[in-house]
Amino acid sequence: MTGMILLIYRKHFAFWLTWGVLFALGCGDGSPKQPTPSPSAASPSSPGAVGSESQSKQVLMELKALDGDVGTAVAAEDWSRTRQLLQQGLEIIAANPGKYEIHEARFLLARAKMARERSRETEARRYFADAMAIFHVHKNATGRFETHLGLGKLEARRGDYAAAEREYGAARELLGEVNDKLLHGIFKLETGRLASKRVERQKAKTDFLEAIAIFESERDQKHLAETLMYLANEEDALGNTDQCRRRLGRALALFRELSNIEGEARALHRLARVAEREKKYNHAKKLLKKVYVLYDKLDRKADKLRVERHINALPEQD
Repeated sequence: MTGMILLIYRKHFAFWLTWGVLFALGCGDGSPKQPTPSPSAASPSSPGAVGSESQSKQVLMELKALDGDVGTAVAAEDWSRTRQLLQQGLEIIAANPGKYEIHEARFLLARAKMARERSRETEARRYFADAMAIFHVHKNATGRFETHLGLGKLEARRGDYAAAEREYGAARELLGEVNDKLLHGIFKLETGRLASKRVERQKAKTDFLEAIAIFESERDQKHLAETLMYLANEEDALGNTDQCRRRLGRALALFRELSNIEGEARALHRLARVAEREKKYNHAKKLLKKVYVLYDKLDRKADKLRVERHINALPEQD
């Protein structure tokens, strides 16, 4: 059975590879292109077949580095960079069929995430399935966990919360085999987001708090700031205005440390809405003017117009 799964997968992989890695990644003008071989086919960084054991180890190290870089690019939603890195990785994989299947699966998982974030659902499902087939055959618990997590996020985004819960349930069963604590935090973040969408406020808050504890322990400021924003929404919905304000203030400070202008603008905008609800109109205006400046830096014309209208609609005095 496992042999059949890999056979089916390899036939599928060979199909798109025939049309060229660049075409499969959606680069260029859309016409089929073959990867340009490196001038030195013997070098470990070239897509040529690996020969000696030492060369094989060097290629393995390169693939690991590419895997890390791809993860960073996907997290930053830098799709141009993601495509470039995947091209490099898949060229090496294609030249060495069957040698680096786990890395092949991880690159496919990255492609699935990229397709999902670009609203290409059918494409995303195909790559998730291809990655899962390899992870399953190799009994790679972390890979299977990440695939279930990715599928759960896809289902939650399209509004099928029951399907999302099933995927998260499958991921939960594998959690004990996953050593990467950061993935534990991301899991709690995503289950919290699902609970929030289902208006399960207390569960969402609990999950977000657990995620925050992990991100603090792992010193992951990016995920910490984003989770604080989600937690602030739950505090607000639960009527905990002071807690909401504190969560937003902490998120704002983190976004500034990260030089994340977009995140800073979102945090300030939420704080302005809280001030407006409390009828602190002058304070709300000051905050919104800061938001306007930030959107101007980002050249977000529609957002600038929206903020300007919001400012003009506020009463003149508190």
